[in-house]
Amino acid sequence: MPPVGAPYAGPRLTMDTTMNPTPVNRHGSRRLMLPLVGAYPVLAISGAVWHRPALSLAALLVLLTVIALPMLSAGKKRAWAAWLAGAAVIVGTGLLGVGPILLSCVPVLINLALSWVFGRTLLAGRTPLIARLIASVESPARLEEPGIAPYARNLTRFWACFMAAQAVLLAVLLGCAVPGGILFDLGIAPPFAIPAAWAMGYAHAGAYVMIAVTFAGEHLFRQFHLSHVSHPGLRELVMKVAVRWPMLVRGQGLDH
Repeated sequence: MPPVGAPYAGPRLTMDTTMNPTPVNRHGSRRLMLPLVGAYPVLAISGAVWHRPALSLAALLVLLTVIALPMLSAGKKRAWAAWLAGAAVIVGTGLLGVGPILLSCVPVLINLALSWVFGRTLLAGRTPLIARLIASVESPARLEEPGIAPYARNLTRFWACFMAAQAVLLAVLLGCAVPGGILFDLGIAPPFAIPAAWAMGYAHAGAYVMIAVTFAGEHLFRQFHLSHVSHPGLRELVMKVAVRWPMLVRGQGLDH
């Protein structure tokens, strides 16, 4: 027994335990995320190359789960309802025979969405997305140093254009792929034939590798171009961007 007058050290109910009796399983979510992200391109490419609609539908379900996983792990009823609705749509497209076409559109839509995310922050009165990144990862004062703010705006413009160009390239590749391309599945002869393995390989793997390589190349270029300032390491930068990405996209506290 504790000595007389000592504070009680037994279990206590706190605000957290009473208000949030079922904590979010963040570690479980992270453990699931990696195999799901790896399964998506495997299923997508396999479905396209071997012409198995079931694999294409499975890839769409995996992608939907990856997008919704953080909210699903939090046990939010709206997230589960949205996931079930999305799964029903995917299964419905499979029953209608347009599942592979929908899957082919996903990489194009992802790149268009990313281009929009970067481009909209270049509008008047908004803070460019890269400037938000610099302010969040390093400090808002860094934007006051010579050359930093113009570089942040130009780099935001570069990424908006890069993602738009990728979307156009993917649309051509996936539209003209034979067999399994969008035009091919619609019964329309493409103006020129692109091997399906090349198109699907770039769409579901190569495009993301290209983004990673460009990101790393820009990091090296920035160290020479802005050599008068210190820069975080590439690994540190990637980790911080991953953690802060939702806040950066919303621009919390940075737009006027």
